[in-house]
Amino acid sequence: MSSLTSRILARAAGKGRVEAGELVVVKVDKIMIHDVTGPIVLDVIESLKVNEIYDSSRIYIFLDHYSPLPILTRQICIED
Repeated sequence: MSSLTSRILARAAGKGRVEAGELVVVKVDKIMIHDVTGPIVLDVIESLKVNEIYDSSRIYIFLDHYSPLPILTRQICIED
């Protein structure tokens, strides 16, 4: 039995199956960024001199670790 991840990768690679440790090249259909690694990803994109995103409608940003954002929390505390 294969894992859900291996089935998704096999399908995206146009293969019948992939194995753990196998290097596969796939067409990315969606990109997920969350609030912890998002700033790091943006720094890498900037360092690569990327001027535009191919299709921004495929990017999903999830705020699941810092909600509300720490800067907003500090601002609320300062104002109170």
